[in-house]
Amino acid sequence: MIDILHTIAIWFLLFITYAFLGWLMEMIITVVIRHRFYNRGFLIGPLCPIYGVAGALITIMIGRQENILEIFCVVMIFGAAIEYLTSYLMEKLFHARWWDYTDQPFNVNGRICLGALLGFGALGVVVVKLISPFMLSIFNRLDKIGLIFIAAALMVILICDFIASLRLIIHFRATTKTVSGDITEELTEYIRLKFAQHGKLNRRLLKAFPAMKVKKPTPRKRTKKTSAKSGQKTRSN
Repeated sequence: MIDILHTIAIWFLLFITYAFLGWLMEMIITVVIRHRFYNRGFLIGPLCPIYGVAGALITIMIGRQENILEIFCVVMIFGAAIEYLTSYLMEKLFHARWWDYTDQPFNVNGRICLGALLGFGALGVVVVKLISPFMLSIFNRLDKIGLIFIAAALMVILICDFIASLRLIIHFRATTKTVSGDITEELTEYIRLKFAQHGKLNRRLLKAFPAMKVKKPTPRKRTKKTSAKSGQKTRSN
């Protein structure tokens, strides 16, 4: 049982490591481009889970791969799939485009672009060849029981952060439903002003995603069956 918990703890801590490194990288990029410090990501703490998931999965899938070019290509394709799917699902769930590569060359629907994918590939090589072997060697040298307790404590903190952040996102989704209109720029500005009125954490979320654009959900088309039913109700009344 201890060995199983130890293995789970190692992979969870690897996830935390990459989530933090991803957050740190986003911070550096933000400071360089915008000359200001903003806490990037949905979570309140210094973590970007998408990097944690990607780093852990890459290590599991191709951690023993030797060919650098193969690592680069696999991670680039994997990164494209993850980023595109994440962008699509978040837009469908929250009616907002949280990042947009439309102004970047060789982009696909503004969700991914060639520059970002090349960066993913390069980072994948660093992950497989340098960071993962180094971190796994450290984790395996630490006391098993101590490592399990550290992982458990971090998991509790992460769950609390996730719940608090999820409440903010649900509030944001509810806010987007209270407005009407078709002009994305006007809706986005209105949502930003309205959402920012409800506390510091809300404003942090808006600053974390400066390129966020609100997308009003597409109304469902009325089918013949639905139209017939509504007509019957009208006649019955």
